[in-house]
Amino acid sequence: MGKRLTYVDAVRLLGGAGSGVAVADLALGGALLAGTAAGVPGVLGLFGAKSELIRVGRVLVGGLGDRVRGSGRLDRTARLHAAHAVIVVTAYFEAFDLVDADLTREDQLRLAGAGAGAGEGAGGWIGDLLAVEVPTPAPEAPYEVLLRQLNGWYADLSRRFAAFLAGLAVWDSLDDGARARVAEGLLERVPGAAVRRYEVLQRRLAAEVIEFRLWTRAVDDQATRDGVRAVTRGLQDLEVLLREAVSTREPERHRAALIAWHRAELEEPVLADEGLQHGVRMPALGEIYIDPVFRARPGGPGDLPSAEEWWADPEVRDDLPSFLAGYLTSAGATVAPLLVLGQPGAGKSALTRVIAARLPAADFVPVRVPLREVPADAALQDQIEHALRAATGQVITWPALVTGDEGGALPVLLLDGFDELLQATGVSRSDFLEQIAAFQRREAVQRRPVAVIVTSRIAVADRARLPPDSTVLRLEPFTPAQVARWLSVWSDANTAILAGHGLTVLPAEVANTFPDLAGQPLLLLMLALYDAEANEVQAMGEERLDAANLYERLLRSYAAREVRKSTDDATEALVESELQRLSVAAFAMFNRGQQWVTAPELDADLTALGIGPDRPAVAGFRAPLTPGQELLGRFFFIQDAGTVSGCKRTSSCTPLSVSS
Repeated sequence: MGKRLTYVDAVRLLGGAGSGVAVADLALGGALLAGTAAGVPGVLGLFGAKSELIRVGRVLVGGLGDRVRGSGRLDRTARLHAAHAVIVVTAYFEAFDLVDADLTREDQLRLAGAGAGAGEGAGGWIGDLLAVEVPTPAPEAPYEVLLRQLNGWYADLSRRFAAFLAGLAVWDSLDDGARARVAEGLLERVPGAAVRRYEVLQRRLAAEVIEFRLWTRAVDDQATRDGVRAVTRGLQDLEVLLREAVSTREPERHRAALIAWHRAELEEPVLADEGLQHGVRMPALGEIYIDPVFRARPGGPGDLPSAEEWWADPEVRDDLPSFLAGYLTSAGATVAPLLVLGQPGAGKSALTRVIAARLPAADFVPVRVPLREVPADAALQDQIEHALRAATGQVITWPALVTGDEGGALPVLLLDGFDELLQATGVSRSDFLEQIAAFQRREAVQRRPVAVIVTSRIAVADRARLPPDSTVLRLEPFTPAQVARWLSVWSDANTAILAGHGLTVLPAEVANTFPDLAGQPLLLLMLALYDAEANEVQAMGEERLDAANLYERLLRSYAAREVRKSTDDATEALVESELQRLSVAAFAMFNRGQQWVTAPELDADLTALGIGPDRPAVAGFRAPLTPGQELLGRFFFIQDAGTVSGCKRTSSCTPLSVSS
């Protein structure tokens, strides 16, 4: 993903890390093409150059783990990708021994002397090789895909080398057998041998540096072999995986305040539990969050990630912590955004909250921006700074947050709710992701590279064009085993509470009979809440309960909850009155062709229908709530969204939207 390194780039990066190599000479190929061999003046031939390249490669990557230990995130990522480029080229030249072995000593001497008669051509070929971009691993692609890319890359180098050799005068002096052996070795044997040699070199570095395991998705296999893989939830694995790859620096004051906010969110109930029957307890986000299974693939202009067929090839994966760790340590993370898609209730917002809390504070600067809570028409930087103030209570500019730590911590923007931004503005934002990529380019030029993760509902994914080098991840429904894990946490929190009322918690085997509901975390929560009132889900037997039926029953039960807040007698008439008001809010949005409504609009509709305030006005100096404002404060699934274009967060202009 993103801009690939060349060998020249890689040598400059690694040589600058104190390897003792004459960087300028090597980067230009000078030491390879203008040196001497065994004290005999002359130009190193093409076959002799491989020995020097192999030696240089071993020097550059030797002791890599020790050399990057303690480096900041950005420096470490750059050096490790440089090391990868070096072993790709080194593996190719190590495979050249196959060609050498097929030639007589006389043939080898003839080809070794080819540079003397065609030194400029030889230098051109080597120079081209050193300037070619090298394939690099991408966390969304299987390791096997990288090996196929390398095989093709090596085959192309061999074809170009064979064409170069065929143009030399010395080529004609070889007999037919020698020419055939060289061609066969270069075209048929070297590419495969180079891939196998690359795997050996890659495994050596993976033993030293965790990123090389993350990039090839070998970390879970290694953990299983070592017997240390444990069942975790809430992306704890993300911290465990990255702990080996981070520095020991303490975050500065602004970043520490931001991290404290993000981590405190893990202790918050996954949903406000005010007014729930029987004193049901809502587990904290950090307790009940389950890493979802997912699919991931690269994306770019013209792709349609909302189409089901677009997702036919990527396999379903269950290693989200490894994927995210690999992605955030890859070079492509700062080039284009990662788009995370999911159905309503799939847990997209919860995912961003958990990522923000779990990233190691020493080397990452997570900034979560709930797009529903920031000015919709503002520039991205203004939206970021708005979110920073909401999280920390401090006025922090973006440059002040990320400047002054070159080579250190990686900022990670978590832009949650592109779909809600569309709802709030009511206008097309087809260039939104392209603007993010432009922001990343600007920040990279200013030496403030930044990774960006954007969430959205699948249905509106095609309303924003994907920039080149994007990565797209789709959250998949819970598996039956994940449903059971989620309900296990729910059971720990509520078994004793419900038992005191003669009730039981929802069993996993019952929940899994409703896969369309249990597969989405939000709907599973609603299913568990509804069953906690009177165990009606467990009593249904073979009766089918679809999403519409569930929502109807839940709305009725929560209307009763609202009534109980003001009276002990939740009569059917009062419940119907609550539902009537909610239906007015729904029709107010539907009739206007939008997914939000402002308080003044809601007041006008309620007044036109003759529906006044639900509660009598209280004597005092404060203005009583209007019917619209009163309704706005009810029901957990109604959101007070602050992103409506041109609408300030005041009592006279408060938008209303339905939560997903």
